[in-house]
Amino acid sequence: MTVEEAMVLIRDAFDCVPRPELFIRGTCFCEECIEHNETMQAHTPEDITILELGNAGWDPICSANDQAFVYYLPAMFRLAFGPEDYTDQLLFHLDSPGRLDALDYEQAGAVLEALWVLVDIRGQEIAGTSAEWQLESIIEKLGKRPSPV
Repeated sequence: MTVEEAMVLIRDAFDCVPRPELFIRGTCFCEECIEHNETMQAHTPEDITILELGNAGWDPICSANDQAFVYYLPAMFRLAFGPEDYTDQLLFHLDSPGRLDALDYEQAGAVLEALWVLVDIRGQEIAGTSAEWQLESIIEKLGKRPSPV
C-alpha cells in the first residue's frame, strides 16, 4: 500500500467524524488548555500544519478530548507521512491511555494499515528508538481488537 492509498483509507474511515464543539477535555480550562482549544477551533484536519502541532512541548493534541483526537487523526497521519515527520508525536498520541479505545472498528483497521505504511517509509529511522517499541505496542493492540460481528 502506498502513502496515498493509506491516506485515502484514513480519510474514508474518519470522514463521518463530526467537528467537536469543545476540543479539550471538559475538566481543565487553564490558559494552556484554552489556547490549545483555540488553536484546534481555528483549523480543520485539512489545514492544520506542523506549525500548530509540531512542537512536542506545546502540542494541542495532548489536551484534546477523544472526539477531537479522532477528528484530527487524519491530519496527524498526513503530517507523519509528510516531510516534516510527525511520527514520534503520532505514536505518542496513539500510545496514550484510552486513545485507541476512541476508535471504531473501521477506524482502527485504517490506522493499523496506515501504520504498516509508516513502517515501510520510516522503519529505518525509528529502528532502535523508543518510537519502535511504541509502534510495536500500538500495532499489537490494534491487531487484537475483536471483530464487530
